[in-house]
Amino acid sequence: MRVKSSKLRPAAALAALLTLTALLFLALILSPDGSGVWQLGPGTGRVYAAVGNSFACASSTGLRVYGADGEELLRLDLTLESPALSASGDCLALWDLGGRTLYFSAGPEELVELDAGGALASARVGGSGVLAAVTLGGDGRGAVTVYGPSGEVLYRWHAGTVWPLDACVSPDGDYLAVLAASELGGEVRVFDLGDTREYASFSLPGELLFDLGWMDGERLCAVSADRAVFLTRECEKVSERGFGELEALDCGFGGDGFALIELGGGGERALLSLDAAGEELGYLELDSAPLSVDARGDRVLLLAGGEARLLDSSLSGLGGHGAEGAVAALLSENGGAVLVRRDSARAEYI
Repeated sequence: MRVKSSKLRPAAALAALLTLTALLFLALILSPDGSGVWQLGPGTGRVYAAVGNSFACASSTGLRVYGADGEELLRLDLTLESPALSASGDCLALWDLGGRTLYFSAGPEELVELDAGGALASARVGGSGVLAAVTLGGDGRGAVTVYGPSGEVLYRWHAGTVWPLDACVSPDGDYLAVLAASELGGEVRVFDLGDTREYASFSLPGELLFDLGWMDGERLCAVSADRAVFLTRECEKVSERGFGELEALDCGFGGDGFALIELGGGGERALLSLDAAGEELGYLELDSAPLSVDARGDRVLLLAGGEARLLDSSLSGLGGHGAEGAVAALLSENGGAVLVRRDSARAEYI
């Protein structure tokens, strides 16, 4: 699950993207102290990501990427009004929401600067080492561009009658899935990156789809506030799972073929995990809203109630760690956790 410093409810997501209303993230400056602890400088807003076994932080003053021992691997000084990060494996993307410039790295120590050609609404790094970026025009409609590891353009789709919201490339790098909205409701469009034609599409009339992910190379999951819909690559519906009286507040996808959905409503909070067929893997009731939830591989890291809890894909407990004062927790590639507190961040094992 993508760890976010702020969240939009699904009902507000489309309006936020179409109007390019950026969430404000203020400065976060890290400096290693030689002990594997990164001391946080002044600033209250944060955008961060686990990049392989490294820790990345973007702020209004730029980007810093640090290794497991606190060494600075990469530094980029620039002014960002609304920084955003996406990471997968050792790949990292940095952009300014509403800006035109993308910074993309297929490794931890070098960034490629790209002109996105429009106002950036979202960007997502895929496990195959490619980047899918959504740009919007003045009327809200726009384009989706897929970049290769060196920043070369592999594919570009210009949306005509829909508003693109997000996009992701399949794990094998062969297909592009686009999450979109039309005047009738939510849509999923799939494109074969080796062809110039649309491969398949799916519509959900009357509902806004706010998240989309590949469960594996053959299955997709699209999520609205009310349900999760599971599709084949050809956009044939396999199954769906409704959320009853609760609604989806956030969603993420582990790398082991499961969707993790945060639910809420009526004072209740819960996590739900579903497999690629839409079958329930696990359901966990929460005492309060989590500070952060992250999924990687077949593991989930939950930060809530002053504790960082490591779970498997069925949401069964694997371990816990005191995390008083932590504001976020991220899973790293080697199975460790990065706990971020108000004044410091460090890698720890749970």
